[in-house]
Amino acid sequence: MPEFKVTLRYSDGREKTYERNASNVYMAAVAASQAYPHGEVVNVEPHVSEDSHRIGISATLAIIKPDAMQHVHEILNIIISHNDEFSIFATKIVMLDPMQAAAFYFQHARKEFFDKLVGFMSSGPVMAIVLNGKGNVVRRWREIIGDTDPRDASNGTIRAKFGSVMPRNAVHGSSSIVEAGREIRFFFAEMELFSLDI
Repeated sequence: MPEFKVTLRYSDGREKTYERNASNVYMAAVAASQAYPHGEVVNVEPHVSEDSHRIGISATLAIIKPDAMQHVHEILNIIISHNDEFSIFATKIVMLDPMQAAAFYFQHARKEFFDKLVGFMSSGPVMAIVLNGKGNVVRRWREIIGDTDPRDASNGTIRAKFGSVMPRNAVHGSSSIVEAGREIRFFFAEMELFSLDI
């Protein structure tokens, strides 16, 4: 079974790297987060041999939200412009009903903005996109899209350009490697991911 180096960040800012054997990047991140629940997984790197380069692939879920579907071609062009870092593995356009939107954002269920978020995400079609590449694709995509609140997002980021006010922030990006695995499987069946290591 392949060996991975999993880096966790703790609340005091410390980062520590652990070694974990797992079948893929996603399972390595899950194993580390279960073993060390007080840390947040920030990076997973494999021990890569010449004949196992695919183990280094990591993935994240991007979503073009209802408010930004009118800009779908522009956002896809931005993604394509980063093809030296990651590429589009799979896409689909779906219409979430309120129950599906609530299930996807279940971790926010007790927050005051939850009902508004669910209503927004079920108000129109969205495009779900799996991005994969080398290195920490989760972190890189979140840098490209910018701060969650478009008003705080840096100039040049996707949310600054296409978002307005919360929850209309144009796009979604998985918050961690572990969440990426869950979210990708929420939208895509295993048969659609047969050659993706997550």
